[in-house]
Amino acid sequence: MATLADINNEIEQLRLILNTVSSESPLTASVVVEISQKLDLLIMLHYELSQQLRCAL
Repeated sequence: MATLADINNEIEQLRLILNTVSSESPLTASVVVEISQKLDLLIMLHYELSQQLRCAL
């Protein structure tokens, strides 16, 4: 299972990739959708893990 730090790192990596690709070349819709969906999933996982951690304390 991923830790909060793992999820934070992946979120940041995806943001960097999205920013780099979007600033350097035109994106196809499928690439934008794929990266956005992964980012949304990671943000949801981060939120859920944060909530579980708070409840455990």
